[in-house]
Amino acid sequence: MKNVYLKAFVFILLLCAQVFAQRFTIIEPDIFDIGGQSANGSSTGYFPSLKQIAALGEKNSIYANLMLLGGRDTSFKEGQESVGTYNVVDSHGNVLGIVHPLSEPNVFSMPNGDEIHDNSATAVVVLDSLNGSKNTATVLFASLRRLIVMRITISSTNSVSFSILSNMDMPKLMWEVDGNYKVSQVGGTTYTRRLALLGISQSGTGKTYYLATGNSYSKNGTDEKSGRVDFFNIMENSWAFFQPNTKGLVSGENGLFFNENTYFGKDLAVIDNFDKKGGKALAVLLPISTDFPNSALYIFKMDNDWTPSTELPIVISRDSKHWPEKPGQTQECGGLTVANWEDETTHLLVSCGIFVSGGNDGDIHSIIIVKDIVLDSTGNILSSSILSSEKISVKNPVPRSYYVNSNPVAIKNHKNDLHSIALAIRSSMSGGFQSNSMAIFTVMDSSKVSYNEIPANPGNDTIWNVSEKRYIALPLSNSSGNIYTYDIVQDSLNCCAEIIGNYLHILLPLPEFVGISIAYTENGKIMHRKIYITPEPKPTPIVASAFTQNLNAVSINGGLQINGLNGKFELRAYNFKGVEIQREKANAQGSVFVKLKQNCPQIVQIKSANEKFYLKVTYGK
Repeated sequence: MKNVYLKAFVFILLLCAQVFAQRFTIIEPDIFDIGGQSANGSSTGYFPSLKQIAALGEKNSIYANLMLLGGRDTSFKEGQESVGTYNVVDSHGNVLGIVHPLSEPNVFSMPNGDEIHDNSATAVVVLDSLNGSKNTATVLFASLRRLIVMRITISSTNSVSFSILSNMDMPKLMWEVDGNYKVSQVGGTTYTRRLALLGISQSGTGKTYYLATGNSYSKNGTDEKSGRVDFFNIMENSWAFFQPNTKGLVSGENGLFFNENTYFGKDLAVIDNFDKKGGKALAVLLPISTDFPNSALYIFKMDNDWTPSTELPIVISRDSKHWPEKPGQTQECGGLTVANWEDETTHLLVSCGIFVSGGNDGDIHSIIIVKDIVLDSTGNILSSSILSSEKISVKNPVPRSYYVNSNPVAIKNHKNDLHSIALAIRSSMSGGFQSNSMAIFTVMDSSKVSYNEIPANPGNDTIWNVSEKRYIALPLSNSSGNIYTYDIVQDSLNCCAEIIGNYLHILLPLPEFVGISIAYTENGKIMHRKIYITPEPKPTPIVASAFTQNLNAVSINGGLQINGLNGKFELRAYNFKGVEIQREKANAQGSVFVKLKQNCPQIVQIKSANEKFYLKVTYGK
C-alpha cells in the first residue's frame, strides 16, 4: 500500500507540472539597409552582395562582430575609372571606415587584344585577425588577376587606417580565358572570385600562408564558365608567391566533368579536422547548373595544405539524404562557410535563395535561407536544418526578388554575446532599382550548449538538470544510425523552450518541473519523445510537510542534512517513475548527513518515530 501511495503522490506531482510541446521555430533576422542603386546611375551606401565577406576579429575578442564588406566603387581622380573598395562594418550596420585594395585602375590586355578592366577586388580572407591584444590585422584581397596584402589598424576610438604591404599578379593559368569570354569589362558581366585559408606554418620569424582560390567564371576547354580552383602559398615579410600545385581542380581532372555554366568554385570553405584525425577537407560550391538545378557541394579531402587527395570527392546534392529542398521551388545557393560551434561536428553553412512563382494570385515568393548542414567524419549528412529565413511576397506586376551571392559569416557579440550569421543580400524591383541589405541571423552561444546529455534512443524518463547551460544538443541519430530531424509542434503558446535546428533552447523562467514533448522525424515517420526538465539547483532549505513538528532537512553537497532526529530513522528515495533507488536505516540524535546515491530528480521519504514526510529533490549535487 505504501508503494501505491507513493506512486499516486508522484503522479499528482506530474499532473500539477505544466507540460509544453514545441515546434521548430524560425528566428526573425535583424535586417538593416546597406545602400541602394537607382536606374539613373546615382548610388548610395555600399554593395557587398556580390563580394566575399570576412570576419575581421577573433570570435571571442572585442572585435568579434566586425566584418569586411564590399564597398561602393569610387574614383580617385576626376574622369578616372572607379575602383572597388571594402568597408569595416559592425553587425549593427555602423561603418567604421573604408579601405582601398586598388589605388588606381587595373587595366590589362588579353593575348587577342581585348582590354580587361580588373578594377574590383571581390575576394577577401583574413590571414591574421584582430584580437584583444592586437589592433592590427593582415588581410589578403583578390581581383581577377591581382593579389593585394593589406594591414588594417583599428584605433582606440574605432577609426580605421590601412597600408598596402604588397601587390602581385597571379599566373595566367589562374585567370586567363579566351577572347570569347570577356571578364568584368565595363558594362559587362561581373565576375566573382573567392579565397580560403587552408593553413599556416611558421618558418623562422615569418609565416607561410596556404590558400585556395575559386574562379567560378573560368573556362576549361569548351566548357564555358565551368569554373576552377587553384592552390598557392605566400610568405610573410617578403610576400613571395609560390604555387607548389599548378594542377588545381578543373573540369576533366580529378574525376570532375562539368557542363557549361556550372560555376564550380563559386565559394570555398575549409573544414579543419574533417576526419577527426587532423585531416582537412575543402568544400566547393556549385550554385546552379544543368546537372545540379538546386545547387551542390563537392568536398575534397586534402593530403596537405595544397594537394587534394586522389580519392573521388564527396558530392552533396538533391540526391543526398537531408539536403533540404521542396518540389516546385527553385533553389540557388550562393555562399558557403564553416562554423565552429565546439560540438565536435562539422557545420557547413550555406546561403541560398529560393524562388516560387505562379499560383492563382500571381504572387512571387522569394525566400532567403541559411542551411546548417552537419557532417560526420566521412562526409555523410548527420542532419540539416534551416536556421532562419526571410520571405517576401508581392503581387504582379511589381515582382521583387532577393538574390544571395555572398557567403554567410559566423560572428559573435552581435547581441548579448550570441553567435550570429551575417549575410549580405541584394533585392531587385521593376524599374531597375536595386537595394542591398544585411541580415543578421542569431544562433546559440556555444558556451551555453550542453552536449551528449540526451540519450540517443527515446524514453519517457529522460531528465536533464538546467544550470548554466541553456541549449541542449539533441541527438543526431539513434544507436542504430537512423538520422533524426526535429520539427513541429506547439500546443501552447506559453512555452518554456524552443527548438532551434538540433538544439533545445531552455527559456526562463522555468516551472519547478516540466515535460517537453518534442516531435522528430525518423526514416520519414513523425515520432514523439518527452524530455523532462528540472530547474537549476537552489541552495535553500527543503521544507518538510505540515504533518511534522521536529523533522526538517537541508540539501547540501549532493545529500541531505536531516535535523530533529531522536533514535531510529529510515530514508527511502524514489525516482519520478516510482522506482526505489535508495534505502537507508540508522540511529541518530539531532542531525545526520545522508549522501544521495543518484544525481537525479527524486522523491525522498523520511520516517522517524511517529513522524513521516516526503521531499521532492530536484537536484542531487
